[in-house]
Amino acid sequence: GLWKGSGVFSAFVLTPVELVKCRLQIQQGAGTREYSGPIDVVAKTVRKSGIQGLWKGNLSCLIREVPGNVAWFGAYELARRRVQQAFNYERADQVPLYWTALAGSCAGIAYWAVPFPADTVKSRIQTDPTFEGFSFIRALRRVLAEDGFMGLYKGLGVTCIRAAPSHALIFVFYEIANELLQKV
Repeated sequence: GLWKGSGVFSAFVLTPVELVKCRLQIQQGAGTREYSGPIDVVAKTVRKSGIQGLWKGNLSCLIREVPGNVAWFGAYELARRRVQQAFNYERADQVPLYWTALAGSCAGIAYWAVPFPADTVKSRIQTDPTFEGFSFIRALRRVLAEDGFMGLYKGLGVTCIRAAPSHALIFVFYEIANELLQKV
Protein backbone atom coordinates (compact mmCIF):
# COMPACT_ATOMS: atom_id res chain seq x y z
CA GLY A 1 0.00 0.00 0.00
CA LEU A 2 2.01 2.92 1.35
CA TRP A 3 5.29 1.60 -0.11
CA LYS A 4 3.80 1.61 -3.61
CA GLY A 5 2.26 5.05 -3.06
CA SER A 6 5.65 6.45 -2.18
CA GLY A 7 6.94 5.16 -5.51
CA VAL A 8 4.17 6.92 -7.46
CA PHE A 9 4.85 10.21 -5.68
CA SER A 10 8.61 9.79 -6.05
CA ALA A 11 8.33 9.16 -9.79
CA PHE A 12 6.33 12.35 -10.32
CA VAL A 13 8.86 14.44 -8.39
CA LEU A 14 12.00 12.65 -9.58
CA THR A 15 11.36 12.47 -13.31
CA PRO A 16 12.36 16.10 -14.04
CA VAL A 17 15.32 15.83 -11.65
CA GLU A 18 16.47 12.61 -13.31
CA LEU A 19 16.07 14.13 -16.76
CA VAL A 20 18.34 17.05 -15.84
CA LYS A 21 20.89 14.80 -14.11
CA CYS A 22 21.06 12.31 -16.99
CA ARG A 23 21.38 14.96 -19.68
CA LEU A 24 24.21 16.66 -17.82
CA GLN A 25 25.95 13.33 -17.16
CA ILE A 26 26.00 12.16 -20.77
CA GLN A 27 27.59 15.38 -22.01
CA GLN A 28 30.57 14.96 -19.64
CA GLY A 29 32.25 12.49 -21.99
CA ALA A 30 31.07 14.22 -25.17
CA GLY A 31 33.26 16.65 -27.10
CA THR A 32 30.58 19.34 -27.19
CA ARG A 33 28.43 20.64 -24.36
CA GLU A 34 24.81 21.23 -25.18
CA TYR A 35 23.91 22.49 -21.70
CA SER A 36 25.72 24.96 -19.44
CA GLY A 37 24.01 23.67 -16.28
CA PRO A 38 20.75 22.45 -14.74
CA ILE A 39 18.76 25.63 -15.43
CA ASP A 40 19.85 25.52 -19.07
CA VAL A 41 18.61 21.91 -19.34
CA VAL A 42 15.22 22.94 -17.95
CA ALA A 43 14.97 26.03 -20.18
CA LYS A 44 15.95 24.21 -23.39
CA THR A 45 13.68 21.25 -22.60
CA VAL A 46 10.68 23.49 -21.95
CA ARG A 47 11.45 25.55 -25.07
CA LYS A 48 11.66 22.42 -27.25
CA SER A 49 8.94 20.21 -25.73
CA GLY A 50 6.86 22.38 -23.43
CA ILE A 51 6.58 21.91 -19.66
CA GLN A 52 5.50 18.29 -20.19
CA GLY A 53 8.93 17.63 -21.70
CA LEU A 54 10.35 17.68 -18.17
CA TRP A 55 8.39 14.49 -17.49
CA LYS A 56 9.84 12.61 -20.47
CA GLY A 57 10.50 9.10 -19.17
CA ASN A 58 7.90 9.39 -16.40
CA LEU A 59 6.46 5.92 -17.06
CA SER A 60 9.96 4.44 -16.92
CA CYS A 61 10.64 6.29 -13.69
CA LEU A 62 7.33 5.00 -12.31
CA ILE A 63 8.24 1.44 -13.36
CA ARG A 64 11.52 1.91 -11.46
CA GLU A 65 10.19 3.69 -8.37
CA VAL A 66 7.20 1.52 -7.43
CA PRO A 67 9.04 -1.83 -7.22
CA GLY A 68 12.17 -0.02 -6.03
CA ASN A 69 10.35 1.49 -3.07
CA VAL A 70 8.67 -1.82 -2.25
CA ALA A 71 12.09 -3.52 -2.31
CA TRP A 72 13.68 -0.66 -0.32
CA PHE A 73 11.19 -0.58 2.54
CA GLY A 74 10.68 -4.34 2.44
CA ALA A 75 14.40 -5.17 2.63
CA TYR A 76 14.92 -2.66 5.45
CA GLU A 77 12.04 -3.99 7.53
CA LEU A 78 12.96 -7.62 6.85
CA ALA A 79 16.63 -7.16 7.75
CA ARG A 80 15.84 -5.14 10.86
CA ARG A 81 13.23 -7.68 12.07
CA ARG A 82 15.65 -10.57 11.48
CA VAL A 83 18.26 -8.81 13.63
CA GLN A 84 15.62 -8.07 16.26
CA GLN A 85 14.61 -11.74 16.36
CA ALA A 86 18.16 -13.14 16.20
CA PHE A 87 19.38 -11.05 19.13
CA ASN A 88 16.11 -11.13 21.10
CA TYR A 89 15.44 -7.41 21.14
CA GLU A 90 11.91 -6.91 22.42
CA ARG A 91 11.27 -3.75 20.41
CA ALA A 92 12.57 -2.48 17.09
CA ASP A 93 13.88 0.69 18.75
CA GLN A 94 16.31 -1.46 20.77
CA VAL A 95 18.17 -2.57 17.62
CA PRO A 96 21.60 -0.86 17.71
CA LEU A 97 22.39 1.69 15.03
CA TYR A 98 25.14 -0.46 13.47
CA TRP A 99 22.50 -3.10 12.68
CA THR A 100 20.23 -0.35 11.40
CA ALA A 101 23.07 0.70 9.09
CA LEU A 102 23.40 -2.86 7.80
CA ALA A 103 19.65 -3.06 7.21
CA GLY A 104 19.81 0.29 5.39
CA SER A 105 22.64 -1.00 3.20
CA CYS A 106 20.55 -4.05 2.32
CA ALA A 107 17.65 -1.73 1.49
CA GLY A 108 19.78 0.41 -0.80
CA ILE A 109 21.09 -2.59 -2.68
CA ALA A 110 17.57 -4.03 -2.99
CA TYR A 111 16.22 -0.68 -4.19
CA TRP A 112 18.63 -0.67 -7.13
CA ALA A 113 18.90 -4.40 -7.85
CA VAL A 114 15.17 -4.87 -8.37
CA PRO A 115 14.29 -2.04 -10.77
CA PHE A 116 17.68 -1.42 -12.44
CA PRO A 117 16.51 -2.51 -15.92
CA ALA A 118 13.75 0.14 -15.78
CA ASP A 119 16.36 2.74 -14.81
CA THR A 120 18.52 1.74 -17.76
CA VAL A 121 15.56 2.12 -20.13
CA LYS A 122 14.53 5.42 -18.49
CA SER A 123 18.00 6.86 -18.95
CA ARG A 124 18.09 5.89 -22.64
CA ILE A 125 14.65 7.44 -23.25
CA GLN A 126 15.70 10.65 -21.50
CA THR A 127 19.13 11.03 -23.07
CA ASP A 128 19.52 9.14 -26.34
CA PRO A 129 18.09 11.08 -29.31
CA THR A 130 17.65 7.81 -31.22
CA PHE A 131 15.07 6.80 -28.57
CA GLU A 132 12.99 9.94 -29.19
CA GLY A 133 9.28 9.13 -28.96
CA PHE A 134 9.87 5.53 -27.83
CA SER A 135 7.46 3.88 -25.43
CA PHE A 136 8.95 2.01 -22.49
CA ILE A 137 8.34 -1.37 -24.18
CA ARG A 138 9.83 -0.29 -27.50
CA ALA A 139 12.90 1.14 -25.73
CA LEU A 140 13.24 -2.04 -23.63
CA ARG A 141 13.14 -4.20 -26.77
CA ARG A 142 15.78 -2.06 -28.44
CA VAL A 143 18.11 -2.17 -25.43
CA LEU A 144 17.71 -5.96 -25.32
CA ALA A 145 18.38 -6.24 -29.07
CA GLU A 146 21.47 -4.00 -28.95
CA ASP A 147 22.99 -4.91 -25.57
CA GLY A 148 21.39 -8.20 -24.55
CA PHE A 149 19.86 -9.03 -21.18
CA MET A 150 23.02 -8.07 -19.27
CA GLY A 151 22.92 -4.64 -20.91
CA LEU A 152 19.95 -3.88 -18.70
CA TYR A 153 22.24 -4.31 -15.67
CA LYS A 154 25.27 -2.40 -16.96
CA GLY A 155 26.49 -0.24 -14.06
CA LEU A 156 24.55 -2.08 -11.34
CA GLY A 157 27.68 -3.07 -9.40
CA VAL A 158 28.99 0.44 -8.99
CA THR A 159 25.48 1.70 -8.25
CA CYS A 160 25.11 -0.83 -5.40
CA ILE A 161 28.57 0.04 -4.05
CA ARG A 162 27.45 3.66 -3.92
CA ALA A 163 24.02 2.80 -2.54
CA ALA A 164 25.11 0.66 0.41
CA PRO A 165 26.78 3.39 2.51
CA SER A 166 24.43 6.17 1.49
CA HIS A 167 21.31 4.17 2.34
CA ALA A 168 22.91 2.99 5.58
CA LEU A 169 23.20 6.65 6.57
CA ILE A 170 19.68 7.47 5.41
CA PHE A 171 18.19 4.86 7.74
CA VAL A 172 20.52 5.60 10.66
CA PHE A 173 19.50 9.27 10.55
CA TYR A 174 15.86 8.30 10.02
CA GLU A 175 15.93 6.17 13.17
CA ILE A 176 17.75 8.88 15.15
CA ALA A 177 15.23 11.51 14.03
CA ASN A 178 12.34 9.14 14.74
CA GLU A 179 13.66 8.51 18.26
CA LEU A 180 14.10 12.23 18.92
CA LEU A 181 10.62 13.03 17.62
CA GLN A 182 9.11 10.36 19.88
CA LYS A 183 10.45 12.32 22.86
CA VAL A 184 8.86 15.60 21.75
